[in-house]
Amino acid sequence: MLGKRSAAKISGKLLSEMNTEEKEEMKKEAQKAFDERISDRKNKILEFMRREGSFDQALATCGLEQGENKPGVMRREIEKLLNVSDETARKYLNELEKEGRIKQVGESGPEVSYVLNN
Repeated sequence: MLGKRSAAKISGKLLSEMNTEEKEEMKKEAQKAFDERISDRKNKILEFMRREGSFDQALATCGLEQGENKPGVMRREIEKLLNVSDETARKYLNELEKEGRIKQVGESGPEVSYVLNN
């Protein structure tokens, strides 16, 4: 959602000067931008997982082990990738898991990792 200052910067008007239609339109635009940002971040996670998976396959083909001896990526890698908090990274990973795009490996704790759902 946009704050009062952001809304004023975008529209050139204060919220108090806007009619209901203008406020609703601004709200829709803000929600659309927010949804796009989340979608972009989830796609970035998936692309990162594809690259990591390709790297792990190349290592296996050469007879070498995976970097950290774990499948997939870990939440802390996603935190660094997106520069977000652990809660935000967990939220994105949980959403991708609910969508059936990834699956969790492990029950809980710091050793949990995520792999692409094939």
